[in-house]
Amino acid sequence: MLRSSLFKRRQLLYLGGTGIVGIFGGAVATKTLDAHASPSVQSSNVLSAKDDKQPYLNPTGFDQQFLAKAADIKQIWDFTTIEQIEPSGLNPIRNALNTFQFTYQKTLYPVICLRGNAVIYGIDDTMWIKYRLDTVFGQNNKSSINNNPFYSQQTTDASQDSSLQGLQQRGAHLVLCHDALLGLAGTLEEQRGIAADAIYNELTTHLVPGAQQTPSGSSLIAVAQHFGFTYAKQ
Repeated sequence: MLRSSLFKRRQLLYLGGTGIVGIFGGAVATKTLDAHASPSVQSSNVLSAKDDKQPYLNPTGFDQQFLAKAADIKQIWDFTTIEQIEPSGLNPIRNALNTFQFTYQKTLYPVICLRGNAVIYGIDDTMWIKYRLDTVFGQNNKSSINNNPFYSQQTTDASQDSSLQGLQQRGAHLVLCHDALLGLAGTLEEQRGIAADAIYNELTTHLVPGAQQTPSGSSLIAVAQHFGFTYAKQ
């Protein structure tokens, strides 16, 4: 079992709020937090980075400055299960980027949040091979997968590339839930007999390039909505 100290999580983020407003590029979008906020929050659609620097952008031990990036439209994409991504769950993000670029001629900034079992897709090939992440959650793969199948660039045509690497090259940002990584370490401890804290420390040094942790995926979604992101889920 994970050591109790490993699971201790700072209670830093307290925002929430949803509400369906439409379908865009195959994804369901929700209102930003403003519709459910107090009058003082409603007076400004997005609090300035200066006013809101702590704790929302810089909770202790985590840097969330990526939420302050400017764009015409900002989306937080929520992936919680393996089934959401396999076999082609990232296609809607590619489609949304294409639509905004070629049809609306506006900039779209997608933040991809991996939490739950989906967190494995933010981990590099070294850990996929060492810990057989293709089977860790009971996946029934007919052939062994010795690499992260959704990270590496698939084609030089960016408009047709749904890989995480390809989406990152078009401006998407990849974030992994800290709590989900702890949970993965606990699962691997039970399966491999290695101390969970050692596994967790190893996993965090083997995230795919450009990825980073956030305190928890669910709190990130709330804070992203607070900063003007709409919610999207495959």
